[in-house]
Amino acid sequence: VGGVTEYRWYSDTTQAPYIGANFTAMFSSPANFFLGHVNANGCESYRTKFEIVTPTLSIGTIPPICADAETFDIPFSNFVGNEVIMDLLPEDRDYFNDVIEQSISSTDSPFEEYVFPPVPEGTYNFSIWLTDVSNGCFSDEIPFSVNVLKSFEFTTQPTAKSVCTNASTTLEVAAIGNGTLSYQWYKDTNPITGANIASYTINPATTTDAGNYYCEVTDDCGTYTSNEMTLTVLPEISISQQPQDKTVCQDETATFSVTATGSGTLTYQWKKGTTNVGTNSP
Repeated sequence: VGGVTEYRWYSDTTQAPYIGANFTAMFSSPANFFLGHVNANGCESYRTKFEIVTPTLSIGTIPPICADAETFDIPFSNFVGNEVIMDLLPEDRDYFNDVIEQSISSTDSPFEEYVFPPVPEGTYNFSIWLTDVSNGCFSDEIPFSVNVLKSFEFTTQPTAKSVCTNASTTLEVAAIGNGTLSYQWYKDTNPITGANIASYTINPATTTDAGNYYCEVTDDCGTYTSNEMTLTVLPEISISQQPQDKTVCQDETATFSVTATGSGTLTYQWKKGTTNVGTNSP
């Protein structure tokens, strides 16, 4: 009975009302408010409940990312909000992208964040703020962090080698990375069957082994290719003309000769039985 003479606003946390037809407040967490009407007789009506819903979400588990990653996913759940925009701010803007006033909903999980690689190994912090433009409510800061793995690195590269025919040689590579490293050696772009460790031994070397070699190393973040090296297999010495038997008179000079081919500068040592004789010449 009687018209409304006063409006009283109450909250969950206080029974001291705010008096007035209009009530303005800023909210960063859910809350309940109640409106009571007071008539001319001083009687207050049943209080009408208003539920203030502020936007929020829960960040899921983000696996460590690789130093050369260009993006990573931010999974989230428990999304609350109607018409929500998001600000995503990295602490280190040298390596990660700012996201300003990006519309977001529950169907956008996971959200993709852009990276400026390579990123040094370490832990990087981020903050998210949400604003529900339908009611003006905003969230508290939603912090999270991302771990970046160490960069892959070759610590030893294969280098060019020369080996004699029928000799043994070993090609080697060394690297540091993430997880268990696996290896695959290649010759002239073709994978070598069974060459799956950090070293590759050729024994004995033949002329068909000459060529270009490299190794692909794979870790949890990707596959990386070593420098290419050239293996030169030196040919065996070939004697095309052997010394010939000779008969000479006593005190006469006997000259013996040999014709040979090989790699590099040939040296000679003539022998009589096991005794060195003659000069370094063919």
